[in-house]
Amino acid sequence: HDTTQFEYSGERDGLGPTVSTAQHGFVAHVSLMMAEENGLPLGVAHVETLTRSGKKRQKRMKEGRRGRADRDDPGRESLRWIRGIEKIENIRREGQGFDVVHITDAEGDFFELLAFLHGTGARFVIRAGQLERCVFSEGTERRLRDVADGLSPVICREIDLCERKQPKTVAARIRKR
Repeated sequence: HDTTQFEYSGERDGLGPTVSTAQHGFVAHVSLMMAEENGLPLGVAHVETLTRSGKKRQKRMKEGRRGRADRDDPGRESLRWIRGIEKIENIRREGQGFDVVHITDAEGDFFELLAFLHGTGARFVIRAGQLERCVFSEGTERRLRDVADGLSPVICREIDLCERKQPKTVAARIRKR
């Protein structure tokens, strides 16, 4: 599961801001299915497109909430992760004969998604994005980073990745990450 921006030069009808108000396009959240044996792409199981208006972001900035969505807002973008996983889990439960391990990057590291995955009994791997948060482990409250550092790997795999170039318009902290 991952989200990407499709950006176009200039303003066009039906598009909105993506990363900044200077970039226009839409956002697509895609769930790609791959074969376990050889990593062969099997197809897209779910895709959801979103066009931002920029109004919610402007309102949050005006109220001093700097990018934090209201948890009670049923239209917030973060719910796209849950909708994609729910769709796939429903198909799997209908007896389509496949096993699933849901994989997300650090953007999928939020409580509601973790609770949803746990509640459905789904298998998942989520890259931790908030290592400074506190969690309860072995009866005490500890930083997630400390808990992760104390774990022993069950299996190790080497995966070749190519560097992804970010345009200069993307914030330096995001390019560095």
